[in-house]
Amino acid sequence: MRATPTFSTPARHRARLRRLRRRLLGVMSALATLLVGALAPALPAGAQLTLRPAVYEAVLQAATRVDLVLTPAEIERLDALRVVQGTERRFLFTEFDDLRLSRRSGFRLVPGEDLFIVKLRQRVYDPDSRDLLGQVASFTARLRVRDVVGREVRAVTRQVSEEMVLDDAVVLLAGGEPLPAPEALRRRKPGLPYGRIVASRAGATILSEGAVVFLNVGTAQQVRPGMRLPVLAWQEIDTRDPGAPRQADRPETQRLPPAPRRLAPETMEPAGSRAGQRTVRLGELRATLVRDHLSTAVITTAGRDIQVGDFVELPAPAAP
Repeated sequence: MRATPTFSTPARHRARLRRLRRRLLGVMSALATLLVGALAPALPAGAQLTLRPAVYEAVLQAATRVDLVLTPAEIERLDALRVVQGTERRFLFTEFDDLRLSRRSGFRLVPGEDLFIVKLRQRVYDPDSRDLLGQVASFTARLRVRDVVGREVRAVTRQVSEEMVLDDAVVLLAGGEPLPAPEALRRRKPGLPYGRIVASRAGATILSEGAVVFLNVGTAQQVRPGMRLPVLAWQEIDTRDPGAPRQADRPETQRLPPAPRRLAPETMEPAGSRAGQRTVRLGELRATLVRDHLSTAVITTAGRDIQVGDFVELPAPAAP
């Protein structure tokens, strides 16, 4: 018969403390999980990606491709569905083709729901801090779910603006509260009179009329869909002696940091600018899709070459 081990009173206390500590850590972990879930934006059942209702409706109503900058947190949502096969075993798919999608376990879909093909383009960085803001995403096609069998989803293509290929990402959209924007956008000082062109749809750096571009400002800076914003650069004023020899390769316009004060809208000249600079109005753009801190716009006029990194003048803050 085995002898029952005996413990001294201090040993029993230590054992009880260890058990109590494990229970306390378990309770704290459960509370932390509940707190994170409570603070995170609530997603509609089954939704992968939520957009503000106005942006969501614009994507739904668009007859052609739609381009947005998705944040890193939003891009992580694009791993639940993928194109794996067409019914005719082709590699390129167009309108009215039947597709088969792979579905991540636990992701719910029902017949009749609409999905979107998403193609990720170039990454977008803050022009000042070089922090990653996100990635250009093109919504190029719409699908309609026909059937869901296990992890396989059968769908038919409806609107297509660009050919689809195997392994394209597929997303289920919903209107609601979006995920938080990157810290680089949220820490922007309020009241700054300028935004920046941070990328273009084509990936080009020299832009002209008709180019689709992306801005690091949105509704938080009073930008609204349809609003027209001037595109600006700052030119160094040559104060040298007119008779002095000049360099033949001196650029006409140097992109300089803007003056610290607001532009006078009547003249587009800096109001109290730092010495040696003057404002050059390069053209104008029109905001098309506006999110909280990011916008899509199209260049409507370009009297001179516009570059990624150039400034856009923001509307004056509303009077209190």
